[in-house]
Amino acid sequence: ASLRRTVRIEDHPVTPLKFPHALCEDDWIDDQFLPKGTVVIVNAWGSHNDPQ
Repeated sequence: ASLRRTVRIEDHPVTPLKFPHALCEDDWIDDQFLPKGTVVIVNAWGSHNDPQ
């Protein structure tokens, strides 16, 4: 039961989105321009479960 509980927590984290951050400088992500001051919220679940 403990192992199942641990696996469940890893598959469904309590906070799938991380805290918002404001960019300190202009940046490009893929082909998207993000100006300085843009608020970015990282999807932790998506980044940890990306097949790439």
